[in-house]
Amino acid sequence: MGVTITNKCPCAQNNVILNCTGFGSVDSIPSWIVTFSHTDFCLLTPNQPLNKGGVVTFKYVRNSQFSFKLISSQSCC
Repeated sequence: MGVTITNKCPCAQNNVILNCTGFGSVDSIPSWIVTFSHTDFCLLTPNQPLNKGGVVTFKYVRNSQFSFKLISSQSCC
C-alpha cells in the first residue's frame, strides 16, 4: 500500500507529527522519511521541512490500510 502526504499550506512545515498508533509494516520504511518512536507518534521527514506544495510518498506492507492522521506541525513562514 502507498501513502502520499502533500503540504497544501502556504508555508513550509517542520516537525510534522503523525498519529501512528497500531501501525506496523512487514517492510521497513527509511528513517529519513518517517521516524517511529516508542510512543503513538511518528515524525515525518525528520530534520527536513516539508515545503509548500511538497509531497512525501512511501509504501508499506500490512493486511489493511492505515490512516496516518496529522497531530501537529510548525509553520515556517
